[in-house]
Formats: sequence, structure tokens, C-alpha cells
Amino acid sequence: MMRITMSNKMRSIRLQLDRIADDVKKFNFLLPPVSSIEQANNERGRETYIGARDDVQMVGREKEKKHILKLFQNNGDRESSIIAIVGLGGMGKTTIAKFVYTLKESNEFHFDLKAWVYVSMDFKLEKVIADIISELDGRIIPVKDVTLQHLKSQLENILYGKVYLIVLDDLWEESKHTMKELVDMLQSGKKGSKIVVTTRSENVASTLFDVGSSHFHLVEQIKLEGLSDDECWSIMKPHNLGDDQIIDFVDIGKKLQNYAMEYL
Repeated sequence: MMRITMSNKMRSIRLQLDRIADDVKKFNFLLPPVSSIEQANNERGRETYIGARDDVQMVGREKEKKHILKLFQNNGDRESSIIAIVGLGGMGKTTIAKFVYTLKESNEFHFDLKAWVYVSMDFKLEKVIADIISELDGRIIPVKDVTLQHLKSQLENILYGKVYLIVLDDLWEESKHTMKELVDMLQSGKKGSKIVVTTRSENVASTLFDVGSSHFHLVEQIKLEGLSDDECWSIMKPHNLGDDQIIDFVDIGKKLQNYAMEYL
């Protein structure tokens, strides 16, 4: 009886959502613009999210995680490299990067310095370099008051002789000239340093590899595909109920999963 009631409720909710979606298209409703302050706060929140977390727990992507961690091993005997994680929005690019960045085992790979920078579509080289410096040594640099050459000098001094791990999250910039400037500023690190990039665009990854080939080892792009049905169900299923209670919700949960996949 409970299953029937829940199924009817889900069907009712689905119909309501469909009607709302139709109304949005029919009347051309627009979402209110996000203020520059709200946007800055949102981006800053994502940018600083890593420092407040310990190990990130995630379901699936075992193959990709093991591959990246293998690339981290034996840094002293390997070339510095650029590792690009490529996939559509919501595929788990940032989560994988967070996992390997915060994993306690990553400290065993002898990274002297680590930095996480959220880049976004609004790419400004000076801001990216200033944010890297801020992550590495804690200094806040007003971008409008310094030149790119000054930032380059500061970053080179910090990275010189150090094995670093730098994550550039959500990179969109495809300009070869701009990407070459960025890569040139990151070549001062010691052998074994790693740059991990998350991006939705294979062109971004290809551009980075093209301009970085003279300084960095080229690693094949890690392209994320959809999760398997079992992995999706591992995310959907309730974890706070006993086995006897879970049985009653399995059918409903799998129906929800199939419904969600139809709309993704």
C-alpha cells in the first residue's frame, strides 16, 4: 500500500514539474540576474572549499582515481606533467580532483607545495596567478596594483626548487598565447610537479598540451563517461536504514534513478 501511495505522489510531482517547465517556456520567464557581489561570493566559496575539507568521499570512478594516483607516484623519477580531466558538467571532474588533492596519501607523494584555484569562464591571467600565489603562501595580492611581470617573478621565487601540485578547476580558456604565458610561469617547479586541470572542453586540454610540450610531460586526457547503473544506484540508495527497510524502497529508488537519467 505504501509503494502505491509513494508511486502516485511521484507521478503527481512529475506532472507538476512538467507543467512548470511548460509555463517557463510559454511565458518566457527569466531568472533574476545575479549581482556581481553574489557571483564573487559564489566563486570564492568554490575556490576556498578545498582548504576546509579532509578526504573527499565519492562513489565510482575507481579507474580514473587509480590512474591519477599512479601518475603522482615516484615524482622524483618522473617528468613534470599536465593531467587534464575532461567531461560534461556534472560528470565528476571536480570531485575526482578534490579526491586526489585532499587524499592523505597524496602527502606521501612528496609535494612541497599545493594550490587549488577555481578559474571559471571569466579568465584573467593576472587573477589566476595571484590566486595561485595566495594559495601557496597566503599573501593576498591586489591584482589591479601589480604587473604581470611582477606576478611572474613572485611565482617563480615561490616555485623554484619545489615539487608542486596545482589544480586549475573549471578551465575554459582556449587562447594558445594566453595558455603559453600561463604554462611558462609554472615551469620553475622541480621535476615531478603536477598540474591537474578540469575542463568541459577537449580543445582546452589539447591547447594546454600543445603549449606545454616543451616543459611538461604530456599525459593522455582523462575523459569521463557516464556512471554505470550500479554506481548510480550506490549514490541513490539510502544508507541510514536497515536491510529489511531498504527492501521496501528499492523499487521506488530505482524508478527515481531511471526518471533522473531520462532528464540528464
